[in-house]
Amino acid sequence: MKKIFAMDYGLARCGFAITDDLGMMAFPLVTVPTYEAEQKIEELIEQGFEVLVCGLPTDLKGVACEIENNISAFIKKLNTKFPFLVIERQDERFTSSTANYYIQNGNVPKMKRRDKGLVDKIAATLILENYLATIR
Repeated sequence: MKKIFAMDYGLARCGFAITDDLGMMAFPLVTVPTYEAEQKIEELIEQGFEVLVCGLPTDLKGVACEIENNISAFIKKLNTKFPFLVIERQDERFTSSTANYYIQNGNVPKMKRRDKGLVDKIAATLILENYLATIR
């Protein structure tokens, strides 16, 4: 099974999630500033990850959101720098709101709930879980 990781791209921060070695479960990894995302991707490739699942932001009607232009440009840059990296897209509707729900209603300490990066890496985990469900 190929090692897969996911990214929830944002203008300020990018959340990352990874699969286990069997590619069955998704786990939150880290949130980094967007300007460090390319470096984080390179580190993950060096660790043997072969597939990147990147969120596809659309509205309720399936129309691409404004940030899609930024994501498309970033993916184009990745395709040039890492031509061997397989990049898949996955619908990311409701991932951030679901992540917020889990954080607010879960057993997350109050100080940790203030961490904006927590939402991003949980959203990346949800993107990855949804992707894994579609390929099974």
